[in-house]
Amino acid sequence: MTKERYISACFRTWLHCETCIFMELNAPTEKREILITTMQCAEACFSLMFELTCRPARVPDAAKYCCTVCETCIALCEDETAPQLQKLTAACRHCLQVLRELTIPFSLN
Repeated sequence: MTKERYISACFRTWLHCETCIFMELNAPTEKREILITTMQCAEACFSLMFELTCRPARVPDAAKYCCTVCETCIALCEDETAPQLQKLTAACRHCLQVLRELTIPFSLN
Protein backbone atom coordinates (compact mmCIF):
# COMPACT_ATOMS: atom_id res chain seq x y z
CA MET A 1 0.00 0.00 0.00
CA THR A 2 1.28 3.46 -0.79
CA LYS A 3 2.11 6.17 1.70
CA GLU A 4 -0.52 8.36 0.07
CA ARG A 5 -3.28 5.91 1.03
CA TYR A 6 -2.21 6.04 4.71
CA ILE A 7 -2.06 9.82 4.61
CA SER A 8 -5.47 10.01 2.91
CA ALA A 9 -7.10 7.83 5.59
CA CYS A 10 -5.54 9.89 8.38
CA PHE A 11 -6.44 13.17 6.69
CA ARG A 12 -10.07 12.13 6.25
CA THR A 13 -10.30 11.08 9.90
CA TRP A 14 -8.59 14.28 11.04
CA LEU A 15 -11.13 16.38 9.09
CA HIS A 16 -14.05 14.52 10.66
CA CYS A 17 -12.48 14.98 14.10
CA GLU A 18 -12.13 18.71 13.54
CA THR A 19 -15.78 18.92 12.45
CA CYS A 20 -16.87 17.11 15.62
CA ILE A 21 -14.66 19.29 17.80
CA PHE A 22 -16.25 22.40 16.30
CA MET A 23 -19.71 20.86 16.73
CA GLU A 24 -19.08 20.02 20.39
CA LEU A 25 -17.57 23.42 21.19
CA ASN A 26 -20.65 25.12 19.75
CA ALA A 27 -23.24 22.77 21.22
CA PRO A 28 -25.48 24.10 24.01
CA THR A 29 -24.35 21.21 26.20
CA GLU A 30 -21.02 19.82 25.11
CA LYS A 31 -20.12 16.24 25.85
CA ARG A 32 -16.71 16.66 27.42
CA GLU A 33 -15.61 13.04 26.91
CA ILE A 34 -16.42 13.21 23.19
CA LEU A 35 -14.65 16.55 22.90
CA ILE A 36 -11.48 15.27 24.58
CA THR A 37 -11.45 12.01 22.61
CA THR A 38 -11.98 13.70 19.25
CA MET A 39 -9.19 16.16 20.07
CA GLN A 40 -6.87 13.26 20.87
CA CYS A 41 -7.90 11.47 17.68
CA ALA A 42 -7.30 14.59 15.58
CA GLU A 43 -3.87 15.03 17.15
CA ALA A 44 -2.94 11.37 16.64
CA CYS A 45 -4.01 11.39 12.98
CA PHE A 46 -2.22 14.65 12.25
CA SER A 47 0.92 13.42 14.01
CA LEU A 48 0.92 10.24 11.96
CA MET A 49 0.58 12.25 8.73
CA PHE A 50 3.63 14.24 9.81
CA GLU A 51 5.62 11.10 10.64
CA LEU A 52 4.70 9.53 7.31
CA THR A 53 5.99 12.54 5.41
CA CYS A 54 8.96 13.61 7.55
CA ARG A 55 10.15 10.86 9.92
CA PRO A 56 9.45 7.37 8.59
CA ALA A 57 11.41 5.69 11.39
CA ARG A 58 8.76 6.81 13.89
CA VAL A 59 5.79 5.62 11.83
CA PRO A 60 5.22 2.26 13.59
CA ASP A 61 4.81 3.81 17.04
CA ALA A 62 2.70 6.68 15.72
CA ALA A 63 0.50 4.23 13.79
CA LYS A 64 -0.06 2.08 16.89
CA TYR A 65 -1.03 5.14 18.92
CA CYS A 66 -3.33 6.39 16.15
CA CYS A 67 -5.06 2.99 16.01
CA THR A 68 -5.52 2.97 19.77
CA VAL A 69 -7.08 6.43 19.78
CA CYS A 70 -9.29 5.59 16.78
CA GLU A 71 -10.56 2.49 18.62
CA THR A 72 -11.39 4.64 21.64
CA CYS A 73 -13.18 7.15 19.43
CA ILE A 74 -15.22 4.39 17.77
CA ALA A 75 -16.24 2.92 21.13
CA LEU A 76 -17.33 6.33 22.39
CA CYS A 77 -19.11 7.64 19.29
CA GLU A 78 -20.66 4.62 17.59
CA ASP A 79 -23.90 4.81 19.60
CA GLU A 80 -24.29 8.57 19.20
CA THR A 81 -27.03 9.76 16.84
CA ALA A 82 -25.41 12.93 15.49
CA PRO A 83 -24.56 12.44 11.80
CA GLN A 84 -21.12 14.03 12.26
CA LEU A 85 -20.24 11.50 14.96
CA GLN A 86 -21.48 8.64 12.78
CA LYS A 87 -19.25 9.90 9.94
CA LEU A 88 -16.35 10.12 12.36
CA THR A 89 -16.96 6.55 13.51
CA ALA A 90 -16.90 5.36 9.88
CA ALA A 91 -13.72 7.35 9.17
CA CYS A 92 -12.02 5.87 12.24
CA ARG A 93 -12.99 2.35 11.17
CA HIS A 94 -11.57 2.97 7.71
CA CYS A 95 -8.39 4.46 9.18
CA LEU A 96 -7.96 1.40 11.41
CA GLN A 97 -8.40 -0.93 8.45
CA VAL A 98 -5.82 0.94 6.38
CA LEU A 99 -3.31 1.33 9.23
CA ARG A 100 -3.36 -2.36 10.17
CA GLU A 101 -0.70 -2.90 7.52
CA LEU A 102 1.58 -0.48 9.34
CA THR A 103 1.06 -1.95 12.79
CA ILE A 104 0.71 -5.73 12.45
CA PRO A 105 4.25 -6.48 11.20
CA PHE A 106 5.73 -4.50 14.08
CA SER A 107 3.47 -6.06 16.69
CA LEU A 108 4.81 -9.52 15.85
CA ASN A 109 8.38 -8.64 16.85
